[in-house]
Amino acid sequence: MKISTFIFLFTFIILLLPFPDSKAAPKGCKILKNGRLSCKIKGIKKTNIPVSSKKSIRETDLYPWKAISKIKKTLSIGSCWHGALHRPEKIKTRGRGYGVLPRTVKRGHDWGTSELIRLVRDISAAVAKAYPGSHLAIGDLSRQTGGFAPGHRSHQSGRDVDLGFYMINKNHKYMRVHDNFPRFNTIARGEGPYKHLIFDLERNWELVEQLLNHHSGVTLIIVDKSIKALLISYAEAVARPPALIAKARRIIRHASWHEDHFHVRIGCPANQPYCK
Repeated sequence: MKISTFIFLFTFIILLLPFPDSKAAPKGCKILKNGRLSCKIKGIKKTNIPVSSKKSIRETDLYPWKAISKIKKTLSIGSCWHGALHRPEKIKTRGRGYGVLPRTVKRGHDWGTSELIRLVRDISAAVAKAYPGSHLAIGDLSRQTGGFAPGHRSHQSGRDVDLGFYMINKNHKYMRVHDNFPRFNTIARGEGPYKHLIFDLERNWELVEQLLNHHSGVTLIIVDKSIKALLISYAEAVARPPALIAKARRIIRHASWHEDHFHVRIGCPANQPYCK
């Protein structure tokens, strides 16, 4: 038996070990009739991301703003850290296999390039087709005009989106949290009020595989290193193509504050000279 396969099987067994069960909903949550959870949790840890000190890109002469204003198509302008959006597309609050978090809609962070919106629609529908009933929680994209998005360092030019994890309970029943991104620990168990949840390796790997194969050109997937390790181990254990696993190792990267979601970025769309 390969060492990687042994590690995956050992980890998988740990994930399935029994843990304290309760028929009552965790504090701050309620169980819906369909078995899913609705949770409104106060006191979420803040990331302490400072407000950007850079001047808005629209206040600079870096780009020909007068000429840009006459262009009829969506444009991603500048970089993900210092950028803007022109004629963006707004993602629908609900679609096949996905729903946008209420807080994202409230913030107005539900805009992006046409290519990013198409990516979200395609991958969520694909996972729902492979695993009927799946629902992908969509977090922040960009503001309508782009530029600084409170709570983020990037998300400024319509090419970034935050995606929640798929989750199950100890009985392998698919679970869904409506209004938050539950945080997971290093062995893929939920934390705090979500300790009854388990990171769903099958669905989450399917999501990653769909992202890696999509024609929009995903250039980056950020998630905590412990989650990345579990996903790679799972992919090796179920014998996914070596080239795909190598691509996953390259595209998926670690960053702090990503124990509860995937941060996905696509490259500059074709024929967009102002995108960096």
